[in-house]
Amino acid sequence: MGSKKVWIVGARDTCDIVIDEPTVSGEHCRLEFDDGRVFIEDLQSTNGTFINGERIYKKKQIHPDALVTLGRNVTMPMPSQLSGPKPPPELPKESASAAGSAEEAPFPAHLMIAGGVGVTILLLIILFAIMAWSGGSKESPPVADNQEDVGLTDPSPGKNNPPSNDPTPQPPKNNPPEPTPKPQETVAQHSPEEAIYVLAVADENLEQPYRIGTGLAIGPHTILTTGTAKTISELARQRFPELMLLGPKKLTITQFVPHPTYVAAMKEGDGAEARFHNIYSQIDMNDISGDLKKTLEDAYRHFMVIAEKPHHYDVAVIHVQETLPYWLPMADTATLPPLSKLTLVGHGFDRVAPFIPPNSELPIDEKTVRIQSSVGEAGAEENARLLIAKFDSLTPTAHLETNWNGSALLNSQGELVAIYSRLTPEMTLGSPPTGQTFDATVIPDVMPFIRRFSKN
Repeated sequence: MGSKKVWIVGARDTCDIVIDEPTVSGEHCRLEFDDGRVFIEDLQSTNGTFINGERIYKKKQIHPDALVTLGRNVTMPMPSQLSGPKPPPELPKESASAAGSAEEAPFPAHLMIAGGVGVTILLLIILFAIMAWSGGSKESPPVADNQEDVGLTDPSPGKNNPPSNDPTPQPPKNNPPEPTPKPQETVAQHSPEEAIYVLAVADENLEQPYRIGTGLAIGPHTILTTGTAKTISELARQRFPELMLLGPKKLTITQFVPHPTYVAAMKEGDGAEARFHNIYSQIDMNDISGDLKKTLEDAYRHFMVIAEKPHHYDVAVIHVQETLPYWLPMADTATLPPLSKLTLVGHGFDRVAPFIPPNSELPIDEKTVRIQSSVGEAGAEENARLLIAKFDSLTPTAHLETNWNGSALLNSQGELVAIYSRLTPEMTLGSPPTGQTFDATVIPDVMPFIRRFSKN
């Protein structure tokens, strides 16, 4: 085709696309359309340019329907020339070769809205293609107080669910207990895979579902996932307002509550990141003294320590109206000796192509992982542990390409001891994650929150 068009985006009135917001730089980023491909490049802006929650540091090809934010909270409008392709039709089951050829198209019918930091507030996490992945809102994510004040519900065509304005979730009301099998009996009779669901966001008509993480049934009406998944759903809500739990039966979501410490720590991390980048943007890295470079690297490591805290508390509770048939038992305590084995159970999906055709099969994977270390204090809610673990057989490259957010980590008794949060970031300025290890939130250490908000 040979056509090329360039737009400069920023707050300055001479820009091609003017966005008059205090957090947007004068010339914030450059958008380029070249022969059917779309590229975006940050122009050394103060608050950064994010693609589906992932901050970019060099020119990058994107899908025309990708969620682009200037900073974490200002959505960039796309020129009309870049409107994406029509929603992908429902497809028959594909062979591996067919799926591979589909990925080779310049704009595959997969919006890049899901992915990995395990989305979150980190500076250099790659491929948080929703996100994840994953910048947080500056306000606390809205949640509903109870089933009558629904924050997010299972979608129905044409229905848009308004969020609750109450930022302080309350524990569910006590309802008469239902006769249900004990979790121990469930585990003895059923495999863990039967307690796994896939969390997705979708357009109003449910024609474009995009996976954002795994959900774990932990009681007859309770599913556990990550605060990162909640952040992603909020970030994507304008374009994908419907939240879905994909699994054997249709489920109606009545409440979605992230851990309050996760929410507060995300805000703190956002502030620390903004301060760091305010300094970083004023330094010419091509002409910097050794002492100043060391000071900057020390400041970055300090920021990364602050940015780690949300992942110690990266859990969120989902309530569903229907009764779940099976669920995972949760460990009351967890000893985490290095090199000991855990089993990861979850739905791993492509970080940059999280689209899933409606009514598709949802394969559940089991992977052996080994504990590397942990940070924090056992049983201390104010200093919950973060588990660092490594896949036994999955290569670092495959790990980087796959989103495991929300996957369960089970001990030898089949009990839930941790939940996958993010790829472990590097502490060195400018170094992306290697895929060698991942971070996980330790369940016994956040059990008070889970018990308070579970509806079992």
